Amino acid sequence: KLYLDAEIYLSDLNQRFMDFMKKLGPFGPGNMRPKFAVTNAEVVGNPKVIGNGDHIRFQIKQNRSAIDVIGFGLANHYQELILGQPIDIACVVETNVWKGRETIQLNARDIRLSLNS
Repeated sequence: KLYLDAEIYLSDLNQRFMDFMKKLGPFGPGNMRPKFAVTNAEVVGNPKVIGNGDHIRFQIKQNRSAIDVIGFGLANHYQELILGQPIDIACVVETNVWKGRETIQLNARDIRLSLNS
């Protein structure tokens, strides 16, 4: 069973949100990173299976906001992601640093077809 702390909207994910999250830390065994639900999101483009075939990277859109998603061990959800149907994601929000550039990304814990579609 997966317990979530709150539902979030992609439009709320900005530097102010990340600064607030930083104040909740440090995260660890006694203070777990909050898990969020993003619902009724649209998969943008083609998901990519990465690593040794176990992981997946894709982008989602909710209204006019878009964000990158990484799912470690979630490549088995590939078929759901290419159906063109809205999805729900259980995730943690994190900062990704790549080539010196920081972006906000979702680290998916689980994915399902949306119940709100």
